[in-house]
Amino acid sequence: MIAFEILGGLRVLSPDGEHAVRGQFQRVLLQSLLIAEERVAPTELLMEELWGEHLPNGVVNALQAHVSRLRKWLRAIEPDRPEPRLVSHPHGYQLLLDGALLDAKDFVARVTEAAELRDHSPELAAASLRKALDLWRGPAFGGLPGGPKCACAATRYEEYRKQAVEYLFDAELRQGRHLAILGELQDTHQSDPLRESVCAQLMTALYRAGRQADALAVYQRTRRHLSEELGIDPTRDLQQLEYAILSQAPALSLTQSPSASFAAPADPLSPSAGPAAPAGPTATGRAALPPAAPPAAPGARGSRPVTTTPAGHPALHSPRLRVRPRQAG
Repeated sequence: MIAFEILGGLRVLSPDGEHAVRGQFQRVLLQSLLIAEERVAPTELLMEELWGEHLPNGVVNALQAHVSRLRKWLRAIEPDRPEPRLVSHPHGYQLLLDGALLDAKDFVARVTEAAELRDHSPELAAASLRKALDLWRGPAFGGLPGGPKCACAATRYEEYRKQAVEYLFDAELRQGRHLAILGELQDTHQSDPLRESVCAQLMTALYRAGRQADALAVYQRTRRHLSEELGIDPTRDLQQLEYAILSQAPALSLTQSPSASFAAPADPLSPSAGPAAPAGPTATGRAALPPAAPPAAPGARGSRPVTTTPAGHPALHSPRLRVRPRQAG
């Protein structure tokens, strides 16, 4: 069985070991065919991936030559395969994956499995997500995507990896495993301090661990980062979580986290593919807490519309739970 790996540097493995892909053109061509996941990659797209805007004279023949070399190389890896794995079509080329493994495809399948398990079995969902994340060896394509479509695919897979990490933390928080994931949460937050959904999860875990002051300190650091680097304030959801921690809201002691949506990455090769998925679960239809303080005045610096609750925000698990300001006197 042959295996293709792109969640890290490009690797091709068979029972005989690893097979080095030699040359930039062969690497970019194989990556471009792999992200199509058995769909036909148009000739024009492959030309753009290999040469960009600077197409050589006789570009069609040059592409055919590279395809021919890649086909022979693949055939040498699987000498007993009766049909070629790389197939020519009138307007493009197709890499067949029948009997082969692609780590990116396996990654998406495992995360999808976790989505189906999450509501009734968060422990199994967490296990599936950890197996999915173990497939990553480094940046997609080893940080060398090649052309624009491969670069787009790398961005999408990286964003989906970040979402899978958040979903993992969400599943662990549902099980009351806040102490077990504190280290992972802190490392993830430090590597991406502007990602508010992870900040909310870390604040929740710290509060449940009896570290209210540390949870509030995380919020203040994130607020400063957002203000100094982007000139904006935290989302209202994160502000409400801070107020819930200050108020020691009973809802924060719940072992469940709010629902999170699982969405597979858009087709990396599709011309109609939109921008990368948003950071963290969105559009879940969860009810939010009422504002803990009056909203910012119109036009105030950094004001933003209300967003859906980030993953790991337990205070919003039930629309019946409310945190109300203390009454004066």
